[in-house]
Amino acid sequence: MKLALIGLHLNKIIKIKFLIKSMIWLSVLLIIYIFIRDQVVYDSKYFDTYILYYVISFFSLLVWLYISRVNKSNQIKFIMVFFSLLFCIYFVEIFLNFFIDDIGMNNKDSSRIKIADNLGVKFDKRSRLEVIREHNNKAEDVVPTALAINFVDKSLSSGILPLSGLSNKRTLHCNESGEYVYYDSDRYGFNNPDIEWDNSNKKGSYLLLGDSFTHGACVNEDQTVASRIRHYSNGKTAISLGNGGSGLLLMLATLKEYGKLANPKYTLIMYFEEGNSRLRHENNNKFLKQYLVERNFTQNLPNRQRERDVYIQSFIDTSLEKERVEEIGKDSILKTLLKIIKLFHVRKLISMDSLLVSDGRRVLVDDSFASIIVETKRYAESISNDNILYFVYMPEYSRYIDKDIDHDLFRNKKKIISIIKSLGIPVIDIHHEVFEKHPEPLALFPFKRGGHYNAEGYKLVADTIVKEVEKMFSAK
Repeated sequence: MKLALIGLHLNKIIKIKFLIKSMIWLSVLLIIYIFIRDQVVYDSKYFDTYILYYVISFFSLLVWLYISRVNKSNQIKFIMVFFSLLFCIYFVEIFLNFFIDDIGMNNKDSSRIKIADNLGVKFDKRSRLEVIREHNNKAEDVVPTALAINFVDKSLSSGILPLSGLSNKRTLHCNESGEYVYYDSDRYGFNNPDIEWDNSNKKGSYLLLGDSFTHGACVNEDQTVASRIRHYSNGKTAISLGNGGSGLLLMLATLKEYGKLANPKYTLIMYFEEGNSRLRHENNNKFLKQYLVERNFTQNLPNRQRERDVYIQSFIDTSLEKERVEEIGKDSILKTLLKIIKLFHVRKLISMDSLLVSDGRRVLVDDSFASIIVETKRYAESISNDNILYFVYMPEYSRYIDKDIDHDLFRNKKKIISIIKSLGIPVIDIHHEVFEKHPEPLALFPFKRGGHYNAEGYKLVADTIVKEVEKMFSAK
């Protein structure tokens, strides 16, 4: 009786049919908005994340269509429950926005900071922009890293696709262990001592292709995988062509531009297992795809250093200015309102954007995977007859959170390694050789939180690579 009276009162205030139709159209608009963000703005780069939003929006549409067909009494009941729940969610969002300061930060960063505080470890909480600004105020020439992935979408219009950062610069990298790390980039903009290029004719040199793990994030210059390989291999040359965010196609491009200059004996594909999801985005770029479909395609980047650096510097200046504008307006009323409407803090709190991405069992092997590996092998062997290509499988943090996980199925590891072995390429399985044997795998990540490996993790990876390469070489 009481519910009927409330429903009657509600019906007088608003038109139930109008409200339901409005929610149907709102669901449709939400689907369109998600599609535009996914396919137009990000060119399906984050499709694995947007799947969840597609599911929610389509489910919402179906529910409201169903509600439009039930009797008025049930419609009123549903509307009351729905808006009560919505009110509670937005109450939590508003609370988080105004009373919890660090929830808007990267969840990994905020958890590391809390752990560091508990351990009494000082953690630099400055933003990248603040660090660069302080260096500029001291007239110190320091630049942030520039990632090839950021240039991919601009390559068709610019006519150039840089595959590394600014050359010969003190470069600000990242902070996961409490302090920002820096490196002096080499003549081509990679994280190596420049002299390594002069020593590349040494017998038995290593060449590393990869993403941020190969780039050396977020450890000191002498703690990267390439640096540790130099140490463990009795002074052999090790050149890293790693650049954060690079998938296999960008690795192939980098090999074709700089591989012959490195003159390697051992070429390593440092494959981070989350990297397969990047291939979809890379394959959509016609400029980058030329490295795969045209055997002799090259931008001749080593001889376009000045042009390349001018372009990268312009990009960095624009990016820093954008960050400055965002910093000024980060507390504006409009931006705060938009965050609340989008449930920014609630989504961060429950890590909604990574719910599907973190479930590696749902990740498929891209169709182009094998063809890119085949072309990488062909080109590596064309550098010299005795150059050997190795595939180094690098595991991610989320693999070790669930102790009951099937390690063969996760990220399709077994299938990927099977493909590599079928192509006659030796595999160095870092999960099996390092993490699986370690008493506490999470201890190889900063503060045992997601991100890159810490210095100890990189050290064990490098040690394993050298031992496995020498073992395989001796066997041959």
